[in-house]
Amino acid sequence: MKIFLTTLIIITGILTCLNGLAQCSFTPTITPSQPILCPESTDTLMTQMYDSYQWYKGNNPIPGATNQFYIVDGNDVVEEFKVAATLDGCTEFSDAVLVDGYVFLLPYVIQSGDMGVFDPDTYTTILCTGDTLKLELGLPYSENIQWYDDGSEIQGANNQIYYVTESGSYYVCGAPEVCPDYLQCLGVTIDVQFVDPTPVITLNNDELIATEADSYQWYLNGDAISGATDPTYIPVISGSYTVMTVNQYGCEGISEPFEYFTTGVETSSNNMFYISGSTHEQISITFPQPFSGTLTLFDLSGRALMNKKTDNKIYVSLDVSAMPVGIFFIKMENSKGVSVAKCIKN
Repeated sequence: MKIFLTTLIIITGILTCLNGLAQCSFTPTITPSQPILCPESTDTLMTQMYDSYQWYKGNNPIPGATNQFYIVDGNDVVEEFKVAATLDGCTEFSDAVLVDGYVFLLPYVIQSGDMGVFDPDTYTTILCTGDTLKLELGLPYSENIQWYDDGSEIQGANNQIYYVTESGSYYVCGAPEVCPDYLQCLGVTIDVQFVDPTPVITLNNDELIATEADSYQWYLNGDAISGATDPTYIPVISGSYTVMTVNQYGCEGISEPFEYFTTGVETSSNNMFYISGSTHEQISITFPQPFSGTLTLFDLSGRALMNKKTDNKIYVSLDVSAMPVGIFFIKMENSKGVSVAKCIKN
C-alpha cells in the first residue's frame, strides 16, 4: 500500500511539472500573412489583442516595437518578422512572415506604324505630313496613364496607345495595375517632326523651278513628261504644269498646278474666242458663237486672279479695274477644248 501511494505521489508531481511547462492557450498570428510591398510604399503587420507585444526582425527584437502593429517599408523587403505576445503572464511567438516587394522595369514605349527617319544629330524622328506614328506604353504600366507633349498634358490621352499626327516632344507616365499609386514616367522624350513634302513651282526667265528635293518628275496637264526629272523644266507649250518630288526623308509630294502661257496669242483652230478690246477698266471678249464654259484670268506667274463661268454667251466683259498694270493671260475652257490669249492692261 505504501508503494502504491508513493508511486501515485511521484506521478502527480510529474504531471504538475508538465502542466507548468505547457504552451499558452493562444497562438498569435500576423496579417497579412504574405505581405508584398509596392515600391516607395508601406504596409502594416497586425496581430490579435493581447496584454503586451514585442516584434522581432529575424531573431532580433526591434527596439520600441511593442504595439499591436508594426509598419514595414522598402528597407524591410526580404526580411522575416514575428511577434511575441503575452496574455495573463503567458508569452507565445507567432509564425514568421516574409516581407516581399514588387520590382518593375523602367517605363518603355514601343513605336510602330509610320516610323519615318531618325535623325541622330537632333534625336528626332522625321515623318511626312499625313503619316501616323503609334506609341504604346509597355506593360506592366497600364493604370493612371497620361501622355504629354512639350511638358503639357494631352487632354484625353489616357490610354496605353497614343497616335502621333503632329510635331512635338512626347513622353508618358503610368503605373502598374498591382501598384496604381506607383507613378513612373518615361525617362526621355520622343521628339517628332512632320515635314510637308509639297513642292512649290516658281517661274524664272521662262524656266519652271521646283523647291529642293532628292528626285523630281514633271507633268503637263496631268501626264508625266518623259525625261523631265530635273529640278527645273523649260516649258515649250502652254498648259498646267505640276511636279512630283521625293525629299531626303522619303516623303512624296505633288505641287499645285502652275498655269504656264507662252508669249504671244494662242488660239485653237476652231477660233473659240477673240479679244475685241482691252482697257484699264475691263477686257471685252467676243465669241463667234454662243459659248458655255469657264474663263480664267492669270498673271505672268501662273496665279489665277479671276474665274468666271458663262452660259450660252456671245459677249463677256471682265472687270480688271482692281488689277495692276501689266500682262495677263486669259484661258477659255469648255467641252470643245482650251484656248489661251495674252492681253495687256495699260
